[in-house]
Amino acid sequence: MTLAESPHDANVLWAGADDGMVNVTFDGGNNWKNVSPGPEGIINSIEVSPHDAQTVYITVMRYKFNDMQPYIYKSVNGGQSWSKVIQGIPDGAYARVVREDPDRKGLLYAGTERGVYISFDAGTSWKELKLNLPMVPITDLMVHKKDLLAATHGRAFWILDDLTPLHQLNSQVAASSTFLYKPRDIINAQSFGTSNNPAIGKNPNPGAAINYYLKEIDKDDSIALTIDIKDADGNLLRSFSSDHEDKSSQMPRQPGMNVLFWDLNTANIKVSEGVMPAGPGRELEGYNVGPGSYTVSLTHGSYTQDQTFDVLPDPRDGLSAAVIAQKMDIVKNLYKEVVALYKGLDDLQEVRKQIKNMTDRLPNDEEINEMGNSINESIDEVENELISPKQETFQDIINYRNKLDLQLYNLMQTINFNIPPVTEGEKALAKELLEKWDAVDGKLSKVLNEDIGEFNQLLRDKGIQYIAPTEKEDKKEKDKAL
Repeated sequence: MTLAESPHDANVLWAGADDGMVNVTFDGGNNWKNVSPGPEGIINSIEVSPHDAQTVYITVMRYKFNDMQPYIYKSVNGGQSWSKVIQGIPDGAYARVVREDPDRKGLLYAGTERGVYISFDAGTSWKELKLNLPMVPITDLMVHKKDLLAATHGRAFWILDDLTPLHQLNSQVAASSTFLYKPRDIINAQSFGTSNNPAIGKNPNPGAAINYYLKEIDKDDSIALTIDIKDADGNLLRSFSSDHEDKSSQMPRQPGMNVLFWDLNTANIKVSEGVMPAGPGRELEGYNVGPGSYTVSLTHGSYTQDQTFDVLPDPRDGLSAAVIAQKMDIVKNLYKEVVALYKGLDDLQEVRKQIKNMTDRLPNDEEINEMGNSINESIDEVENELISPKQETFQDIINYRNKLDLQLYNLMQTINFNIPPVTEGEKALAKELLEKWDAVDGKLSKVLNEDIGEFNQLLRDKGIQYIAPTEKEDKKEKDKAL
């Protein structure tokens, strides 16, 4: 029925039959020894511990005898003696398979007629591991790259993603009021994410899973829970909060286990007024980070805990670190310049509003109006070089082409999602667009650093207050007094 090769020695083979017989050979099959645990039944699985060559687990099924009890046997001396380890698994959930986690000794998973059970103490005690798994017979289990794979009888394949919290769970963690688990290293494969279609399989959530435990949450506690993610140089890449207004930056805050999925993107870019809405909060998506070491920080009031993890390159690409680094340098620089562009434009738009308020307040002062209107004309000129405010839908690009902001951004995302190396055409376009932005930035800086200073000096020379009623309103009040 089953044949298992020892992961420690290829000459050690374990064989289980459908009559309860278990035999082992230590010389590649030349000689066999009967080490059967006793009861007649189907030896459905044999698991040699990946941590200890002498520790073996077997499952015996006796449902053909109308016996639905679980039978899991453990030997710590190579089959010389066996002990039954089923405490916590109820009658009716007869065991089909047992597997030991290769990353934590004594962490066992049992597939039974009624789902999966887990043991943290090498089988001494078991607990149900259900989550969203339906009540279904588990025919086989496999631990693969820190995921638990389950084959079922008639209910498809199921995968429990990311076993690393189970690897780290201990009495100290269980007693903590707050605990941040170390995330597992993640391959940046730029996957397409999940589907809610019940008729097809579901992909894992893309990016890094950040698991954390909150023992309890006081309903009157108004202190926000936050998570910050930084790169190896300490630069803040992304922030999440339990009370953030933007759903894409919210994180769960519930008693017990919580998980936040970071899609490996940097913070979104806030767009300026007049830019076609890019989504909730008027934002453009950041770039996907490259391979490297990252730090996640969990903060709740005065409590802070840090953990580190690595983002790994997709091994299918076969790229050198230098080629990837060149791509990321270009992407990071474009991102920085797009953020600076919108920040500068925000400042110009705010200045334009203030100047208009001042000229509306002083319609009869020709000198102020002349200088104010001249500055606002310069602002309009810069704005028209940076953005295309007439775009109101995605189809408007046909009539109103993208300006410098989206040209830079679209190039950034094209390079971001392409497999390197960066093409010569992309490099040339980046150089051309950045030179254009540098020229426009010069005009922008002149308005903010020179023109506004001259305008403010004119107001001071005239003794004009920054906050005051308009001349029209002031004149009406005087007329009423007369």
